[in-house]
Amino acid sequence: MPESPLQAARMRTPSEVKPGERMGRAELTALVNRYIHEHYPEGGRAHLLGPKDLGRLERQTVRWPHAVRREALRAVLGAERDADLGFLPRSQRRAHDDAAAHSVVMAGSASHSPARVGDTLHVPATAQRLPTEELPAVVSPHDIREIREAADLFRLFDASSGGGVLRQAALDRVHFAARLLDVPCPDKYRRDLYSAVGRLAQITAFMKFDAKEYDDATKLLMFSKDCAQEVDDWSLRASIYTLMARQAFWRGDAETARTHIEYAQVRLDQITPTERAVVFAVYARALAKLGRVRETLEAVAKADEAFGAATGDVGYAAYYDMAEHHGETGHALSDLAGHGVGGVEAVRRLTTAITLHAEQYARARAFCRLRLAGMLLATGELEEGAAVGISAVEDAARIRSARIDGTVLDLRRVAGRRIGNPDVAELHGRIRTLVPVDANGSAR
Repeated sequence: MPESPLQAARMRTPSEVKPGERMGRAELTALVNRYIHEHYPEGGRAHLLGPKDLGRLERQTVRWPHAVRREALRAVLGAERDADLGFLPRSQRRAHDDAAAHSVVMAGSASHSPARVGDTLHVPATAQRLPTEELPAVVSPHDIREIREAADLFRLFDASSGGGVLRQAALDRVHFAARLLDVPCPDKYRRDLYSAVGRLAQITAFMKFDAKEYDDATKLLMFSKDCAQEVDDWSLRASIYTLMARQAFWRGDAETARTHIEYAQVRLDQITPTERAVVFAVYARALAKLGRVRETLEAVAKADEAFGAATGDVGYAAYYDMAEHHGETGHALSDLAGHGVGGVEAVRRLTTAITLHAEQYARARAFCRLRLAGMLLATGELEEGAAVGISAVEDAARIRSARIDGTVLDLRRVAGRRIGNPDVAELHGRIRTLVPVDANGSAR
């Protein structure tokens, strides 16, 4: 089948996350959704692309998507006109369809006012006739590939915009993927199936964690861990325990975090150097929360060594680049600053991370800026700290993340103690505008 104009445009566009390769469907979907989220924060959610929507557009099953989606696709792919992507209104394809659509609208206008969604009418009475997704008779490589593509889509969108927008859509995909485990599957695909389903559940758990929906995140992590252990996927298992540790220290339980991350270190020989770097970096963060200075520094050194030994095979740690490594270890070292150790190196690493983080990792960059701003304000470098903090607040304004909101409020408390400085006062005011608080001082 020849390429559609939309597919051809995507294939001409270089990937932002995989240099030297063409942009994949998952990446394009994530970038389109980020554009919609940024430009239509109030009403854009209804027009976000789901895992299969881009395929329908490329196959031209849908020829005239909603104006918001067309705008986003043109912006991401650099197209000037809808026609450049193969989008044609119904009137230009079959003139009589326009009259037919008009008669449908007029027939229903007496009882309700349906709103247009693409080529269809959104009429509540038709909900019972909506299609449902059927399970296949036998699991195929195509089914597994779709799970992986959905996981990539959610991971990319989560990293750029936070887990607050698509986490329910991700959870729906986990429920469907879990049902696939009851479908007959050839033995040669069994490991791939369990790993793909477990990975999707883990990414969804991270989105729930980012929204501070900790109970849901824990249930998803338990399911994900069962999938990994069913097929001895040591890389996925380590990644899951790493997230469990991260959630524990975010909740103030550094001892449990240490226990989880030590479980992640079982069979380090079975995971890639990049994955080992992630494990040791998060181990350093747990140890730093416990005030174990020497052990934290040793864990940072092990993380540096593992990252330096990284090869082309990154396993589940494709996101963990130079920026992420500097940010993760910088956060660990910043927690030692109160012990008189690591402060200068923490500032250097956090600054490096901020410089290197690409736009699709806006949340990680915002966390680094928030931590760096707090350190600078605490040490009396008020003008520089306020400038970094304002940049962090600008990042945070585009991200739906309960963790980000909480960290912004932490910075507000630090800034509130130095509000006599005009730059810090401006930072404090911007935070008050961005994150309203309730009577208990928590984000509303």
